[in-house]
Amino acid sequence: MKYSLLFIVFLLSFTCAQAQVRSISFDGPEPPVRLSDTMKKISYGNATHRVFYEMLGHPLLTRPNFELRGEMLLLVGEKESCFMDYRQWRIDSAKTKATRELKSLSSIVNLNFSMPQPIIHIALIKKRNRKEGFLTQQPSPVRHIFRYLDTGMRYEWKLEKGEHVVMGYVCKRASCRFRGRDYVAWYAPDIPIFEGPFVFNGLPGLILQVYDTQRHYTFTASRIEKVRGWMPVYLSDELIEKTTRNEARRIIINARENPGVSSITGESDPAPKAQSRASGVNPIELE
Repeated sequence: MKYSLLFIVFLLSFTCAQAQVRSISFDGPEPPVRLSDTMKKISYGNATHRVFYEMLGHPLLTRPNFELRGEMLLLVGEKESCFMDYRQWRIDSAKTKATRELKSLSSIVNLNFSMPQPIIHIALIKKRNRKEGFLTQQPSPVRHIFRYLDTGMRYEWKLEKGEHVVMGYVCKRASCRFRGRDYVAWYAPDIPIFEGPFVFNGLPGLILQVYDTQRHYTFTASRIEKVRGWMPVYLSDELIEKTTRNEARRIIINARENPGVSSITGESDPAPKAQSRASGVNPIELE
C-alpha cells in the first residue's frame, strides 16, 4: 500500500577543504550493439560527468513527518543531460552487462528482483535551451511508459545575494518559481557545468542544492565524478507510449480518483490544470 501511494505521488510530479571532482573509468569506446540486447534505449551521446544528489521529499500532507529519501543521478552530456533515479540506472546497466555476457534471459529478468527498486519512476532528457522542451518519461497506471515533450519549462532565475557551502564549494544563491512552488538554488561558480537536479539548469555554475521554500522537496549534491570512457546519456525505449503532458496527467489523476476502475481512458477531469490536494497528496509539481 505504501509503495502504491508513493508511485501515484511521483506520477503526479514529477539532498572543510574544497571537494575534488573524482575521475571514474568505464567500458572505454562504445561497444557494438547486439541484436539480442534486452535494454532498448535511445542514446544522446556520451556523458562527461556524473553528479549524484540526495533527494528528500515530504509527499503526504496528511503525514508531514513522513520522509521519502532517494539517490538521484544526473548524467551530463555535451548537448543533453539526463536526470533519473540511480537505482534505475543500476538496473539498466546490469541488464546491459548481462546481455553482453550472453547470460540467460531468466538471469536478466531476476535482476529486477535482486536489486533495490527505484523510488522515483521518472526520467528527463534536458536540453541546454529549455525553450526546446525536455523529453519526459514516467510510468502510466498500466504497463506502458508515457513519453512526452514537456515545453512548459518556463522559469526565470533571479541572482541574489548570499553564500552557502555545499560539498566544500562556496555557492551563490538564485531563486525562481516553477509550477506552483518557489525555489532557492545554490550553485557553484567554480564548477563550469550549467546543469542541476530535476528540471533545473541555466545558472553560471553547477547547482549543488535546490529546495522549495516550504522545504517539501530538497536535492543536495553528494558527489561528482568525471567520466572516462563510454557512458551514454540515454532514455529507455521499452514499452513506450507517446502522449502529451496534459493527457498523461489526466489519465494518472483519473486512475488515482477511481482506483477500482479497470479502464483509465475515461473522460473525467479532462484538463487538469492544478493538482487537487484534498487527498493529502503533495506532488512536486502543483500545476
